[in-house]
Amino acid sequence: MSVRLLSDLDADVTEAVNWYNERRDGLGDEFESLVYKTIETLPMRMTHPARDRTGHHPLRLSRFTAVLYYDTRHDEIVVAGLLVG
Repeated sequence: MSVRLLSDLDADVTEAVNWYNERRDGLGDEFESLVYKTIETLPMRMTHPARDRTGHHPLRLSRFTAVLYYDTRHDEIVVAGLLVG
């Protein structure tokens, strides 16, 4: 199963990385690493969280207050966005 990232995701991640790095040097880099490692694991997941009111599968990131939103379509996973809060 392939993974496709929507173009807005990079902007979401960059904004969050900058915000976390302002809090502590290097924290944003740790966050970015976790986001992309989590994305890499999506095709290997046996189950996916139920879709929420956005219509996407929400996946909370460990250690950070952030949710990755994605959709499963036929043979593809589409990562739609990231909410940090």
